[in-house]
Amino acid sequence: MVRVSGAGVLSKPPVLRQAQGGLVSTLYLAFAYRYRTEMGQYRGQVWQPRFWDHVIRDQEALNRHIDYIHYNPVKHDLIADPFKWNYFSLDQYYRNGYYSRDWGVKMKLRMEGNFGE
Repeated sequence: MVRVSGAGVLSKPPVLRQAQGGLVSTLYLAFAYRYRTEMGQYRGQVWQPRFWDHVIRDQEALNRHIDYIHYNPVKHDLIADPFKWNYFSLDQYYRNGYYSRDWGVKMKLRMEGNFGE
């Protein structure tokens, strides 16, 4: 259910927003419980201290987050070429034509958006 605010902007009713927040909290708690049970970890944090969540609402936002993930090892000086990082899907995105082979290599990229840092 969506309503139109006075400015003509679509927004969700407060009750629905609260229900979604409760659902997300429940998912986090359920995951943490299962993780702790399976890993035998009963102390410490499951989520990193600065962790935060938000909803990705469109393809553009999803693309920005994928770029952020792929560029993170370069940003933190773990590697100079993001294609040399073996632990994510950048090669697959490259093979599917989403990235050029020199993406993130020639110069430092500046990621636009709020990623919780």
